[in-house]
Amino acid sequence: MNHLAFFFLYLSISLLTQDTHASDLSFVEICTQAGKPKIAKKCQFYSNPENMGAMYTTCRHLEKNPTLFKKCLFKYGDALDMAAVYANGIDLKPDFWRAISYVCSCENQVAPAEFEAMIKVLYRATQTKNLEEKFHFCRYVTSSASAAACYAAKHQAIIQSLKDELETISKYFSPTQKKSYETFLQSAHDFIKSHLDHEIDLSGSGRSLTIMNEHEDLLKLLLKTITELVNKQLKPAHKTSCNSVESQMNTTYQELIEIFKKRGKKIADLYGPTRKGIEETQQKFFTFRTNFTLVASEHAPDVPPQKWQTLITLFRLNQLKELLHLVTAHQ
Repeated sequence: MNHLAFFFLYLSISLLTQDTHASDLSFVEICTQAGKPKIAKKCQFYSNPENMGAMYTTCRHLEKNPTLFKKCLFKYGDALDMAAVYANGIDLKPDFWRAISYVCSCENQVAPAEFEAMIKVLYRATQTKNLEEKFHFCRYVTSSASAAACYAAKHQAIIQSLKDELETISKYFSPTQKKSYETFLQSAHDFIKSHLDHEIDLSGSGRSLTIMNEHEDLLKLLLKTITELVNKQLKPAHKTSCNSVESQMNTTYQELIEIFKKRGKKIADLYGPTRKGIEETQQKFFTFRTNFTLVASEHAPDVPPQKWQTLITLFRLNQLKELLHLVTAHQ
């Protein structure tokens, strides 16, 4: 399934699972009865891309500690996060009316159908004294804007989880191995960020989804590679391919640069990548490759370093080939 199909599936599932049970009171009456929130919070789920749903992003790592989780959400969460705190009873007694007050404060910032669905669920909980399922805004999205925001929030949570797993790998390393690994991991993140910033096709309407999924895929591959290396399961490149792969990468890179010298502005306007960005990413790749080779040699000293270097070069060669295909496909 492609990324856009997954996105619309995410939206359709939300629509199919929404509660349509009518309440006894009108929405205006329910909001009037709930009153204003005691702690004012902005409804900033879309307006602050760096903090889209603190429950899914900023505070997610504290979810298993209700006290710290609540404290984090009170500090960084928006009104809809606060509604979730009171509705779900996170380190406090559930208060469905207070949850409703926060949802009501967002009436003009969410789609009408989203607002109504949340109010219906929470109002019914005031009658039954319990929720049928965990409450959060992303369960009730109906608009593409909300679905995109929730998808981005979910993406951030996945990225953070993958980064945490990558950091945990070094838990039992020796001090020397741990220091090398920390340097390597930072260079890996730097390289990935540069690749995402400068080498992704931005011509389509789903470009943000493309970037998010590329980020996830690269971190998953990195995690798989390091896990296999530490467990002595990673196979190095064949010795006979070392010089050939390096030569192919350099040739492909130079071909790209020559194309950008001639058509750089047009390519940038059409797709996004620039010559400067590719050059910067290539330099970050070399740093990443050097650090990976060092880490690999520490964990597999019997393997010639050049074989590990070639393994990573093969990966970069494929990236450059994909980029070359992009910029030459519609000359």
